[in-house]
Amino acid sequence: MSYTFFYFVYHFLFVIRQKKYFFVWVIISKRIKFSYVICNIISSFFLKKKIFKVF
Repeated sequence: MSYTFFYFVYHFLFVIRQKKYFFVWVIISKRIKFSYVICNIISSFFLKKKIFKVF
């Protein structure tokens, strides 16, 4: 787990105004070994959609 991963997740959920699910995602992500891959998918998705600039 890296700070960047939680940074992406937190801001993603913050934008959609679902911050309460952030803690749920943290608990789930601790049990997911491929969470880093998920982070890359999410980040690449934002970069392709150019929504990343909103952050």
